[in-house]
Amino acid sequence: MKKADDLILAVIRWIRLAASFLMLLVTVVTVAQVIARYVFNNPILWSEEFCMVTLIWFGFFCISTEVYLGGHMSIDVIYHKFPDKIKYLCDILRNIIITFFSAVMTIYTIKVSLVVGKKLLPISRLPKLLIYIPVVACAVLMTVYGALLTVQQMIGYKRKEEVS
Repeated sequence: MKKADDLILAVIRWIRLAASFLMLLVTVVTVAQVIARYVFNNPILWSEEFCMVTLIWFGFFCISTEVYLGGHMSIDVIYHKFPDKIKYLCDILRNIIITFFSAVMTIYTIKVSLVVGKKLLPISRLPKLLIYIPVVACAVLMTVYGALLTVQQMIGYKRKEEVS
């Protein structure tokens, strides 16, 4: 289990590095767009489309990493009052729901992307599939994360290392 956990944490480190780079790109392109539009009165036509696609990639990859790390917002006022056995069952149920939801999301996102993916983005004329690739990839990652978290919970595995 430790090897699987280490592998997932290494993948998460790379995803976070890529997400940081994507956010840097969005920032640079947005600043360039503002300067081009308001200083030179000559806007960059592709900047909005680029930022939209890049933010979708950024967002979904960040969402997927936080599923494994438990970083999403939760309401745990009542949860902390539960006995340990009920907490254990709630954690397993949560992980099973995440796994099931992510698997369904994977299936339906693939179906949608097969239909919509052939259409083109208006400015770049690139396939709209670019928008759906991160959604499918992250749904697959979340399915794997949810399944691994379920197994970890059932066998009592505790992660010793966190991702920075």
